[in-house]
Amino acid sequence: MDSAQYKQIHLRTVPPEQRAAYEARLYRWLAPGGLLFGLFMQTGAEGGPPFHCDLMDMRRLFAEDRWAWPEDAPTLVPHRNGRFELAYAIRRRP
Repeated sequence: MDSAQYKQIHLRTVPPEQRAAYEARLYRWLAPGGLLFGLFMQTGAEGGPPFHCDLMDMRRLFAEDRWAWPEDAPTLVPHRNGRFELAYAIRRRP
């Protein structure tokens, strides 16, 4: 198991119906206390890829009973096309 995992493509290429399986895989890959560095694409549009990663949906997917979210605001990662991603480091709970 890893103590940190960075996924640049993260969920923006994963269809919404496959996200729960993806989250479960990440949880298995990371050691307890490990960090997941994620970029959540903000397109504001239906369809994809890239798929919009609504922050409330991400908080439900990476639920508090399995993941500790930081209290700090996310880092905004702008793209030249006007879209942006929200960068978070969330910690796997035991």
